[in-house]
Amino acid sequence: MVEGLPAVLFGILNLYLLTDLPEQSKWLSREEKDWLKSELDKEKVEVKDKKQHSSHKKECGMKKSI
Repeated sequence: MVEGLPAVLFGILNLYLLTDLPEQSKWLSREEKDWLKSELDKEKVEVKDKKQHSSHKKECGMKKSI
């Protein structure tokens, strides 16, 4: 029981410290928030491009390569 206590405490603590968006965090500086937001925006574009490319393969009848 004692071994699991730190995990439970950190889990509860994370519910209050971690936010959904960088802009909402109180512990990041403005520069860190801006950098993180730009990285997340880049990642969103990359994921969107991959999904479009993948759907194009399906339309053309191409199989996924491993």
